[in-house]
Amino acid sequence: MLLLGVTEAIKRHYRKKLITHVLECEENLNEALKKINVKDVIYMITQAWQLVKAATIRKSFHKIIVQKRREDESQQTENPPTDGELFEIINGIEGCEEVLKEDIFQ
Repeated sequence: MLLLGVTEAIKRHYRKKLITHVLECEENLNEALKKINVKDVIYMITQAWQLVKAATIRKSFHKIIVQKRREDESQQTENPPTDGELFEIINGIEGCEEVLKEDIFQ
C-alpha cells in the first residue's frame, strides 16, 4: 500500500519505455528482448522514475498522512500535508534518514 500510486506510475512509464524500445528494434520480438541487458533496464526505470509527477508523490504521501492521523487521532482530515510533514515522514522511512529538503522540494 505504501506509495502504490507512485509504483503504478513507474510501472506504467517503464512498460511504455520497454514497448517503445522493442518496437524501435528491427529484429523480431524475441531477438529484441534478448538484446536488453540489466543496464538498459536500470536506465529505463530511472527514466520512468523521472517521469513521475510531483503531484503523484504528494498524493501518495497525503494518503499515508491521512491514515496515520486516523490511527493517531481517530479522526478524518482533508487538509493536505505541509512540506514539513512530508519531510518528517520521508526522513522516517528506512534508508531515507539523510534526505535533504532540497532533494524533495525543488
